[in-house]
Amino acid sequence: MLKPFGQQNPKPLLYAENVFITDHKKIGNSTSSHLLLKVKQTGSMVEGIGFNMGSFDEKIISPAQYVNLVFELDDFTFWEGHKKIQMKLKDIRFNKMSNFEFMQDGMNASAKNADGTDSGIPGGNFAKDNIAKMFSLKNLGNQYYMKKNYSKAYETYCKALEINDHPSLYYNIGLVFKCQGEYEKAVESFKKVISIEKDRYPDENSELIKKSKAMIEKIYSAAQ
Repeated sequence: MLKPFGQQNPKPLLYAENVFITDHKKIGNSTSSHLLLKVKQTGSMVEGIGFNMGSFDEKIISPAQYVNLVFELDDFTFWEGHKKIQMKLKDIRFNKMSNFEFMQDGMNASAKNADGTDSGIPGGNFAKDNIAKMFSLKNLGNQYYMKKNYSKAYETYCKALEINDHPSLYYNIGLVFKCQGEYEKAVESFKKVISIEKDRYPDENSELIKKSKAMIEKIYSAAQ
């Protein structure tokens, strides 16, 4: 076969955008941990493993999240008579359309907006200014969450709720409670999201509803 991907040569790296995480798990020990991942795209379910990528498990905020993947196609495996293909993960990039934006340099800008000194909407009306402040506070809370400063994240989300009763804020608060081990409060927050979103989407065709249901199911499954 031709180089560079023939025998005795490296496998090609592949890239997939906006794949939907259906399940994830960290395995291994404190010195060497790995990530097991199940993803879905265009109706097909594929499993993957990321060696020494166990730390990514904490960054996956929900089993209902979209990510971009870099991977190799591993050898086919057989399970219960079925031939399956497996990804060998090389890198994960989190889609910025998710509830959290995984930015390390956004703290100062978000804080500035949250204080109201620079709404980012010159000449905008009062409602737009309030929405901008709410999302700035939400983004600031996301930064605290990513730094595992959960008490500060909760405080910031609550400030944002005083401006606008946005369901995504209750979702993020649910994540905070989950990380703090307050599972009953987490479930209450996720149920609040579903209740609000049902008024907007009677058929429950909402990403926040799907994510909230997935988180509730995950909490109940872990408790069994």
